[in-house]
Amino acid sequence: MFELMVAARTDEKLRATLQVVLDEYATNIHDTAKALPGADKLSEETLAAVVAILTNAFIGTAIVRAVLPQPELEDGQLQLLSVLLSGLLAPAPSAGPPRAQAARTSPRGL
Repeated sequence: MFELMVAARTDEKLRATLQVVLDEYATNIHDTAKALPGADKLSEETLAAVVAILTNAFIGTAIVRAVLPQPELEDGQLQLLSVLLSGLLAPAPSAGPPRAQAARTSPRGL
């Protein structure tokens, strides 16, 4: 698939064909993601962004893995994605009292 997408950058007919196929592919993935537990907590825009990020990450990993396998990193990447998604789906913390700002010590305010 990657080779086809690279070729489609300069071939209008192939690009038009792949756009239809990839749009259907992305729609199927998005529809599946909408059915997952917790997906209803996200706005449509946020869900679309999360699905695109995850899809692109997994496609990139699949392509790179053939040339540069890094099994020692893959489990950690999946765990990190899980933590990030859990944080995204967690209820927002209640607003507490305002926090005092720390005094600036730099004369330039840095």
